[in-house]
Amino acid sequence: LIPSAITPVICFVMMDWSWARDGGGERLERFKDELAAAIRGCRKRGYQVVCVGHSHLSAHGQDDVGFARSVLQRTEIDGVSVETASTPDELRAIYRDADVVVGTRMHACILSLLEGVPALALAYQPKTTGLYDQLGLTDWCGDVETVTATGLLEDIEALIANGDASR
Repeated sequence: LIPSAITPVICFVMMDWSWARDGGGERLERFKDELAAAIRGCRKRGYQVVCVGHSHLSAHGQDDVGFARSVLQRTEIDGVSVETASTPDELRAIYRDADVVVGTRMHACILSLLEGVPALALAYQPKTTGLYDQLGLTDWCGDVETVTATGLLEDIEALIANGDASR
């Protein structure tokens, strides 16, 4: 992660949520396509994009790194890295350097918010929606099955335009 005062850094934390939603199939593929389009849109706007493998326990069916790489293949662009971290402190350091975090993992959003970085949550379970409701951040929380690249890009642009007011 290369923080820059000039180039906004957008961090994507993606995961396969199909286990929580009775399988994914076409819905999961659509989710991947929307994320890929959002990443392409961020790059077209000149933003630096970093993907983070928050959980990489492939033995337990949680391979965020592999999932992120499968989404990046759909973007057909270069220059986007997939970072990994082993501890919460390492994750917080990555999120701290971002301008906006887009997270499917609720804990990635929590760690980002603790660092004062706006986090757009992509909820796959009610716990994320409930948390964002309690925090008064419902505008920053969407559903994995209805998220669109256009909506994400609009939210990212609004948060960047608001700068510190969003924090």
